[in-house]
Amino acid sequence: MPTEYQVPSLDEKGYESLTKSHGSDFLVVNYWATWCSPCVEEIPYFVKVAAEQKAGHVQFVGLSLDFPNQVESKVVPFLKKEGVKYPNFLLDVYDQDAFIGQVSDEWNGEIPATFIYDRTGRLVAKTLRPVDEAELREFVSKATKASDGKSDETASDEVGAEGSEPKP
Repeated sequence: MPTEYQVPSLDEKGYESLTKSHGSDFLVVNYWATWCSPCVEEIPYFVKVAAEQKAGHVQFVGLSLDFPNQVESKVVPFLKKEGVKYPNFLLDVYDQDAFIGQVSDEWNGEIPATFIYDRTGRLVAKTLRPVDEAELREFVSKATKASDGKSDETASDEVGAEGSEPKP
């Protein structure tokens, strides 16, 4: 994992490795960008909820979709300003459409989007819309509780489908 305020590139193989060997019970991956207003609005919620998590249980990671030449001028200053302590990467994939399909066949690549993986790299929950602090806290809680001791299908269906619903 990168140290604080380093934003290395992450390709398809790096993403697969990250999701399968993150070393926590759960990995929360948030796709965002500095040019995405809803993403910017929800980052403080991710900072707060990430700080509340017990070490080794839930790890948060950000995946920026900013342009590579904007990492030092926009991404790093934004992360510092918001006090983001969890690791962040710059997504750098060759075939974006293929990558998006590998992450989730229900995702069209719009951001913000958040995915939760278990210790083995299995996708257990997703939300394909912006969330507020209470929604994020509930999303993480439900995903981690639903996945503990349940079959693959049950955890994904209960939390993944619910987490994908649009706001009323």
